[in-house]
Amino acid sequence: MQLKLILLFFWASSLYAGEDFAFSKPWLNLLHYKKGFFGYKSRAKRPEFFLSSEGMTNPKDELVKTLEAFNRDPDLACRFPARHKLLRTQTKLKERGACPELDKWLKGIDAGDLYLVYSSAYPSNPASLFGHTFLRFDRKKYSDSKVSSKLLGYSLAFQAQTNSDDNSFIYTFKGMTGGYDSYLEIKPHYMDIGAYNNSESRDLWEYKIPISEEEKELMLLHVWELITGTTFSYYFLDENCSTHVLALLEAVKPEWDFSSKSDLFVVPQTTLIEVLEKSEHRVVGFRPAIKRLIWARVNRMDKGELSRVFAAKEDVNQISKLKTADEFDLLIDLWKFDNYKAGTKLDASSKEKMDKVLIARANLEEAPIAIDLKEENQDRAPDLAHKFKKLGVGYLETPYVEFSYGFHSFDDPILGYDEKSYIKFLEGMIFYEEKEFELRRFDLIKITSLQNFSFSYPHFSWEINLFANQERREEKLPKKISLSGGIGFSLLRSSWQLFFIPEAKGSIDTGTGKKKIEALLKLSFKKSLTKNFQFVFESEYLPSKSSDKEVLLGPKFNLSLGRQVVLEVGGEYLSTEKKMRPRAQLHAYF
Repeated sequence: MQLKLILLFFWASSLYAGEDFAFSKPWLNLLHYKKGFFGYKSRAKRPEFFLSSEGMTNPKDELVKTLEAFNRDPDLACRFPARHKLLRTQTKLKERGACPELDKWLKGIDAGDLYLVYSSAYPSNPASLFGHTFLRFDRKKYSDSKVSSKLLGYSLAFQAQTNSDDNSFIYTFKGMTGGYDSYLEIKPHYMDIGAYNNSESRDLWEYKIPISEEEKELMLLHVWELITGTTFSYYFLDENCSTHVLALLEAVKPEWDFSSKSDLFVVPQTTLIEVLEKSEHRVVGFRPAIKRLIWARVNRMDKGELSRVFAAKEDVNQISKLKTADEFDLLIDLWKFDNYKAGTKLDASSKEKMDKVLIARANLEEAPIAIDLKEENQDRAPDLAHKFKKLGVGYLETPYVEFSYGFHSFDDPILGYDEKSYIKFLEGMIFYEEKEFELRRFDLIKITSLQNFSFSYPHFSWEINLFANQERREEKLPKKISLSGGIGFSLLRSSWQLFFIPEAKGSIDTGTGKKKIEALLKLSFKKSLTKNFQFVFESEYLPSKSSDKEVLLGPKFNLSLGRQVVLEVGGEYLSTEKKMRPRAQLHAYF
């Protein structure tokens, strides 16, 4: 009897991982626990993800019940293989046996190198204005071919489980309030290229993440647990795709503790920069959006070549008049763009035309001319971006302080950003005059979404702005609240951007109760003179004769003194005052 007790003691000891391990980073991260004011709670939502009835909020009890369950049912390791692998480093659990479904899945994934992929903003969808991040594995099987290894590899992305019947208002409301669940989706990377590069015309940037074979195996085993066992809450602002990507990386690299996932707003670009700071590794890959590629081809051609291409696009009988590989390749890209915009559901006639174009191109004995846009777009690599909070001091007839919570305005340095999306949030200007402080303007939010306009593809730009400003100089706080918005057009080039947007502006003076609706015309231009030096011109015109300010002009030069500090020198012209007021400002991003 005594011998049995001794053996039982040693058996139990071999399985016991220790109370401290229940609150260690490896265990907490793998179960997605987050410590709050009332203790721990896992972000995983489904009860079946836990082996304890209290597992969602009790890391210690979940550890105890997990060890008991593995001992009682060894096959459970096929359901929770990452958990089993981790606990084997702390206990004497038996090695996992054969798991036919899991082993077949791992063999099919055939994971090689790991990459963090950043998709640029999608102007047509406000929920994608911050961009998107996901992970991608190469395929070992195709390691001799970079193209095949990438296209046939698998991507890992956290997506919101949306309802196709939800309109834009419901979609936005649910996305902001946790009305959707988030799930981990794994699929061939070529499908992401079709969706992001071609259908939504978004640039893809990717960065190699250093990961050991042990860490890679743990990640894949954990991915299996997630796709078969749970979902997460989805909040557009702070528990989004990037939040869960960071959590997945932390699960296999506990020493990586990302602070950006706890920000008030979790911005994909910010999380990307933090991952690269942790990894101390920067190998950049770039795949341009299809519209960027189309514009590059267009700029290489003369009017005669373009005329033949667009004639062939309208009339397939004109294909015989195409002369060069460039002309065929542009036509194919145009068809590809139309095909994806139609959800790959082109009518029979259009498909027949596309087939004829592809056959004609195949019969042309001329190799495709590769267009490498990586070099000319290198300054837009998202890891080069400034941080999104801003604080500055300046002078405009009197000293002032400017502050902003985020994120990136039209007049900010372009380095690290694309030319399409600008978001200003919680930005204000406090002036100091006659020994008193005055908050003269406060922007709650301003979104400017730009798309390149052409008559062949007439995509429109839009802007919306909710702000408060000072109506009378004797006021210490702004009492005029305004909402403006409109639709216009943009011309976007690699070194300059121009947009014109007619808007409607509604305002109310909270002091007098006076309401007003008026037209507002905006014209803005930005030119990059060098990588760190740019000229910006912004103007507003209020046609209403009763308006206090009919014309506002704001030319200025911006000089970047490093990535996080900018010096602005320029002026403001008000038609009512008929004078140019010089302005200078120094601000930092943090």
